[in-house]
Amino acid sequence: MMRAASHTPYKNKLLGFSLLAVTMTIAFLEWKYIVDLFYFLLNVTPWKLLNWLIIAMVFIILFLINIALGKLVYLGRAYIANDGEKVYQKAIKNKMPITLYLRSFESEKRKGIANEWEDIIFATINNGMGKFIGFGIPKEKVQTIGADRIYVKPNEDWKEKIIKLIKKSNLIIIDIALTEGLIWEIREVIKNNEPEKLLLYSVKYQNDDKFTVYNEFRNATKDIFPKPLLEKIPSREKFFFLTFDKEWNSSLLKVKWIENKIQKFKFIKPSDRIKICHLLHKKAVSIDYKISVWGRIHKLIWSIGLFFNTFFNFMFYLMIVGFSIKLFKYLITLTN
Repeated sequence: MMRAASHTPYKNKLLGFSLLAVTMTIAFLEWKYIVDLFYFLLNVTPWKLLNWLIIAMVFIILFLINIALGKLVYLGRAYIANDGEKVYQKAIKNKMPITLYLRSFESEKRKGIANEWEDIIFATINNGMGKFIGFGIPKEKVQTIGADRIYVKPNEDWKEKIIKLIKKSNLIIIDIALTEGLIWEIREVIKNNEPEKLLLYSVKYQNDDKFTVYNEFRNATKDIFPKPLLEKIPSREKFFFLTFDKEWNSSLLKVKWIENKIQKFKFIKPSDRIKICHLLHKKAVSIDYKISVWGRIHKLIWSIGLFFNTFFNFMFYLMIVGFSIKLFKYLITLTN
């Protein structure tokens, strides 16, 4: 007898935690032996071409292993993901802030289960800023990493369910795209919630041109939004957030100390995770979105992380310089 197709993706907490445990163990052993090998090779004299070939081969193998481990980590997390409906009910019961995530199903299918941008937003909001909830693609086999998904049952009215969640949400984040379903959702957001609680965001995915997408979206929604969207957007950034005031005037969401101070130094590049964390906290403060003590600690940790992010980048460049000098000296010995 054939099993009826489920409207929710496959989940197995035991399998998910097992995959995560295996990948963490492999990663630990991998780096332990890699560091030992590098230390040995760097101290072998005289250096030979074979040393360089071994290092090149190790880097290639390391790269391939890390790709595989990354896929396993995402799969493990997908298997242990929370039920969005239960998360929503718990948030309502405990009066926790809710952030609703709306996006195009078509664009999500192209990104696969590893949408790093959604995952970064999820990590920030779930660490002290309430719950991050979205709607899942019907009959998808593996859940995308990020927002806790609500899966609408075949006999349920999905439009009514979305409108209900729009009204209950303290913050709504929309990943812009040009699809009929998303345009309908935007109309409902404008009708059923406040402009200050809306954030539009766009990011460059692989071959997509976010500027072309944004301009097309702006033109397509000029009769939907009460006022036209911002015309000029940053050309350097991989992503941006668009925020609104009470009169529906749009502007870029920025954090001054990052924009004005940090990015003046080209060699210091704040990680996307750190920047998004500060942007979302700034938005939350502006709309009295409750942030817990842990949320503030989480923000502080990522602020401190900016220093270590810079430090490790600097150390990485030093390591490259060190290897280059070693290679240069070795080539000189070959010519003598």
